[in-house]
Amino acid sequence: MPSSLVRLSALLPGPPVTATSADRTIAGVALPFGQVGRTSAGPVTVAAGAVRIPANLRSVKLFREHGRQHPVGYALTASEGDTGLTMSFRAAATPDGDAALLEASEGVRDALSVELDNVRIEDGVVIDAELTGVALTAVPAFPGARLAASDIPNDPDPAIDGADDDGADDGADQDNASDGGNEGDAVVVNAPGGGAAAPAGPVGASRPRTVRRSGVRALSLDAAMRRVVDRVGGATDAAAINAALSDITPAADTSDGAFIRPQWIDEIWTPIDTRRPYANSITPGVLTGMKVHGWKWGTRPVVGPYAGNKAPIPSGPVTFGPAEADAYRHAGGWDVDNIFVYLGDSSLLSSILNAAALDYAMKMEATIAATLLGDATPATAADFPEALAVIGSTLGGAGARPSFVSLSSDLWAGYLNMSASDAPWWLTAGNAGATNVVDGTSNPLGLNIFVDPTLPAQTVLGGDRRAATHYEPRGNPFRVQAVNIPNGGVDIGVFGFAADLVNDSRGLVAVTVGTVTP
Repeated sequence: MPSSLVRLSALLPGPPVTATSADRTIAGVALPFGQVGRTSAGPVTVAAGAVRIPANLRSVKLFREHGRQHPVGYALTASEGDTGLTMSFRAAATPDGDAALLEASEGVRDALSVELDNVRIEDGVVIDAELTGVALTAVPAFPGARLAASDIPNDPDPAIDGADDDGADDGADQDNASDGGNEGDAVVVNAPGGGAAAPAGPVGASRPRTVRRSGVRALSLDAAMRRVVDRVGGATDAAAINAALSDITPAADTSDGAFIRPQWIDEIWTPIDTRRPYANSITPGVLTGMKVHGWKWGTRPVVGPYAGNKAPIPSGPVTFGPAEADAYRHAGGWDVDNIFVYLGDSSLLSSILNAAALDYAMKMEATIAATLLGDATPATAADFPEALAVIGSTLGGAGARPSFVSLSSDLWAGYLNMSASDAPWWLTAGNAGATNVVDGTSNPLGLNIFVDPTLPAQTVLGGDRRAATHYEPRGNPFRVQAVNIPNGGVDIGVFGFAADLVNDSRGLVAVTVGTVTP
């Protein structure tokens, strides 16, 4: 039984195709041998060695699904084994090729389906065929091999012609129900009056016919389809049937999402560090004015031994001076069209305000870091462990104790790799597992250690939380909203106020590690 086009899908119970983005290859079993596929022609299998592979493999194109309308690559190798035909393909460096690689690797369209021309089938076995194309398919109808499209004969259907290949009614017609041929499901049609059949003319040509009732079987789906096609226009090619139907596809849908609506998932996650390590590492204060004003010691009073008996008591100079810091402001505002409130999703306004508040918090962190670094006592160290020791000894000598340490990004790896023997006791005692490698924080003995990407390279900043105070009003930052009637909008804004006061610079140490590389 010759056929012009047969498609056999090859999604086996075994592994699916593999896709490699580096060399843009897609590989897998294109056709299994000896597996039965139930088709309109009955059970069909493909014998090993039955498929002829062209010498120029590049002529075998890889398509997205059958139909040969969306080529995505071409064949590189073809290897025939005992169980099947294995092939590899290069995906084209095009948007369609990129999509094919992604769909194959993600398991969305990860099955191969061959397209065979000039197929010969005997007793349900494909014994000869020519490989002309391969398609990437999604979900095959059958495991192993299947016929995705019915086999279409090159010659007119004998059931309609009423003649075998030689055009004569010689009793040897292959579609006769009594002749035992493999197309015994067809209807035999001969010339009127029981005489010899008229010579076979072009497909669909008008010719007198009668139906011989003896031995007639029911039409198969394939034969019935070909009879309908012949009646309406004489075409027996599956492509002609498809061409008679108008395509309705998502690409042709101009309804702007009336039938396939996009899925709404609201705001998606974006990376932003919402922690405030500096604000949480120094003393918090409540801001109530635009200037923070106080006093601090210059020369502190001291006492000494006293002999008594009305001898002079010890005395010395005492000095003090003002301690003050000016408050600073941050703000941002937007005029939003009120259509978002009345006809759209009013959550846009709160989303903008929340995002602005997060940005304000990050601005505060950078400002606090700059203030602390500018007033810190400078020091140097040969390496990172020595820098930690310098911070501890410097603060201890001033009567302070370390409560936070921030590292520049380039020094964090050194901190993680530091051995216990290199670390000072206050960093290691009873604190196994206190370091968080993932988010760049550590908390040994209550010491807050964190990465600050804004610090200069090879810088370690440490201090006592009492050495500085960060002032903010309660409810800071303030979110405001007002109706802009003349312009039909909604005005929204964020206002923040803060002040940073260094109480004593001796409680802050900035260590430069080694030689700074520009």
